[in-house]
Amino acid sequence: DYDDWAATGCAGWSFREILPYFKRSEDNQRYVNAYHGYGGPIGVSAPVNPLPIGEAFIRAAQEYGLPYNPDFNGARQEGVGHYQVTVKDARRSSGPRGYLHPIRDRRNLTIRTNAFVTRVVVEKGRAIGVEVSEKGGAAALVRAEREVLVTSGGMGSPRLLLLSGIGPADHLKSVGVPVVHDLKGVGGNLQDHIDLYCMAECTDRHTYDHVARPHHTLWAGLQYLLFRKGPVASTLFETGGFFYVDKSARSPDVRMHFGLGSGIEAGVPSLRNGGLT
Repeated sequence: DYDDWAATGCAGWSFREILPYFKRSEDNQRYVNAYHGYGGPIGVSAPVNPLPIGEAFIRAAQEYGLPYNPDFNGARQEGVGHYQVTVKDARRSSGPRGYLHPIRDRRNLTIRTNAFVTRVVVEKGRAIGVEVSEKGGAAALVRAEREVLVTSGGMGSPRLLLLSGIGPADHLKSVGVPVVHDLKGVGGNLQDHIDLYCMAECTDRHTYDHVARPHHTLWAGLQYLLFRKGPVASTLFETGGFFYVDKSARSPDVRMHFGLGSGIEAGVPSLRNGGLT
């Protein structure tokens, strides 16, 4: 994917160029090699206690012809196996936990919660700050001495830019937003993944559906608190695979998840006896 970005004009975004940054961020508990790093702020680990039915899924996929792959994020992506997850010490490892929490006491860092950026302020063609609206207060300008970084995600970033008058001029004019900078492509070209799923009912408690029952929920909580194991320490998607439908594709074009429960998709009820997705 990154090489495709570079090929379309995104200089500096090839896999070779960004790999050092991924390695620097990673604290991998299993691999330290050309593709993985250790000692970074984001913990990466294997599932702590994968369910036996996940192992059965891997064996079944191998019988079907998919190769076993212990590391989807290594030299080869094709195959079936356990996912590596951003978990460290049985807790979710995230940007805030890895980067912000350790440095939040720095004098030169201010973290504001319940503060919403309403627009990027531009003067003479340069972003000089952002307008921030805090709960119960009036909007205020926060000025930047050097640069403004917009990191609001695939939906939030283009929305903020459009509200700031940065985007296709014709579209901005049509909705009454003053044009600050005519930049084609902002707010368009979103491509989402197609997600197709099916559920299969199990004959016994092979998955995590039963944990929704109160006494099982209590036991799962105790397992986690005492041993850092059990359902609470699981990501529900412990195994999966990547394979080719189009044999001429440069990389696997289908990803397969093995969900350890039924009804884990929004709005889909679980099966009576529990199952898989």
